[in-house]
Amino acid sequence: MKFVKLALISIVLLAITITLISFFFPSHIRISRATNMKTIPDSIWYYVDDPSRWDQWNTVRLASTSVNWKEKNSNEHIAELQNKDHRPVLSGWKCISMPQADSITVQWYIDFKLRWYPWEKFGSLVYEKVYGAPMEQGLNNLKSVLKH
Repeated sequence: MKFVKLALISIVLLAITITLISFFFPSHIRISRATNMKTIPDSIWYYVDDPSRWDQWNTVRLASTSVNWKEKNSNEHIAELQNKDHRPVLSGWKCISMPQADSITVQWYIDFKLRWYPWEKFGSLVYEKVYGAPMEQGLNNLKSVLKH
């Protein structure tokens, strides 16, 4: 009986410790990638605004994802992506141009809002690896599509 009691107390203390550590993790995470493209924003918006064209350049897997546009202006477009099995995330694209520059910087970001759950906070540690490389590849694919 002492062993069971000790094991139960240890498990509870471990769970509390893990939960307290997770409070030091941020509740908002943004994964962002950017690249320069020799084009105009309208060309980029042509491919970004229509999810049916995403297969031509986007490598982030968005199967069974619904897209709800939150904001569109000349420099930034923001969409809420909702997968039936997950919480919605915000994805945004920015076109940043500088005077006298021959190209524009295209930034793509994904915002994750996390709950206080320790498994969500610890799981967020791998978001950079999971989403970063595919986002970078997607921007490179978009650059290639726009050259043709």
